[in-house]
Amino acid sequence: MELNLTNCHIRELPDDLGKLSSLESLLLGRNFFESIPTSIINLSKLSYLDLSFCERLKSLPKLPHELEGIDAHNCTSLKEVSNLPYLLCDLECLDAHGWTAEEVSSSLSTRFPKTVLRNVRVNFSNCYRMDQNVLEEVVEDAMLEIQPSKISMGIRSKGYLPHLSACICFSGIEIPNWFNFQSEGSSVTLLEASVPYGSKICGFAVCAIVEFQNYHNERQGLVVGYDYKFRRRRRNWTEVLHRGALKGWDYGTGPEFVDSHHVFLGFDFRPQLPENRPYPSALVTTIQFYVEDLNAKRIGCCNVKKCGAYFIYDGQRSPIKVTSPFDRKVDKKKEKEKEKEKEKEETHSKRLKISNSFKGESSSR
Repeated sequence: MELNLTNCHIRELPDDLGKLSSLESLLLGRNFFESIPTSIINLSKLSYLDLSFCERLKSLPKLPHELEGIDAHNCTSLKEVSNLPYLLCDLECLDAHGWTAEEVSSSLSTRFPKTVLRNVRVNFSNCYRMDQNVLEEVVEDAMLEIQPSKISMGIRSKGYLPHLSACICFSGIEIPNWFNFQSEGSSVTLLEASVPYGSKICGFAVCAIVEFQNYHNERQGLVVGYDYKFRRRRRNWTEVLHRGALKGWDYGTGPEFVDSHHVFLGFDFRPQLPENRPYPSALVTTIQFYVEDLNAKRIGCCNVKKCGAYFIYDGQRSPIKVTSPFDRKVDKKKEKEKEKEKEKEETHSKRLKISNSFKGESSSR
């Protein structure tokens, strides 16, 4: 069920919006409201939300977990978002516990049989008031939530594999510093030696900085595609093992015009590759990025200026680990706290010396 309220001059949404429980698509673009009722969380079937060109919208409340597409481009007053990390990685949507074989089969991808898919796309392009650091942390938090233990045995016992991917697009010029492989240009090389011994690769986080030069939307969608290539040990040839995409916008959606740098940031978690192929033991892995529309036509006015990647892996006895870059982040916080404590101690000791010197002078008098 779809409700289209685009360009209806709405200044305030009703508090009982959440009672429209059958809604699957809600189009609210080009209106004048400043906030969205918290009851929207009750729209349990909602999979697509359009808020584009809502230029007075300042914040997003907690959103339904079933959402897989959010278009909020050109929301020029938007600053705050809620529960996006859990929206990006909600494995409960992949939970097949108690499903019948027919229900599981109906949810499977026809392209990748025996794989349960969830692909989340969030478009904040031309939302210039949003804090890039906050959006980077959204993806960090989402990745930390990805744990195989959260996937029901109802899926795994039937032999089905989860495939969870997500992408956020927003205005910015920097790769997050926790990406341990970064490069200028449109390709980045990863070394398998960065994966701890005894661990298994389950996917990767990817990021691309795209320079838009006088881009005009032709309504054919936009993605940042990437080819996952590897060179086997003791061999000189390279094989394209997997093609993926950081999805910006779909057919008929997206900003009308972009002329600045934007970040496409996301992850691709899958314990195995298509056709149940494991990730290979490779000497060198390269990810090549490019910008194209949904018809696989390259877009010449959009160039990848920087890119980055990070392996997602699991341990022999532990859930998904993506912690080492974040550990450094935590260590930096601890260092700052120690520095503040030292400054306080030094200030306190200086005050004591000054007070003691005054006492000495008074006693000599």
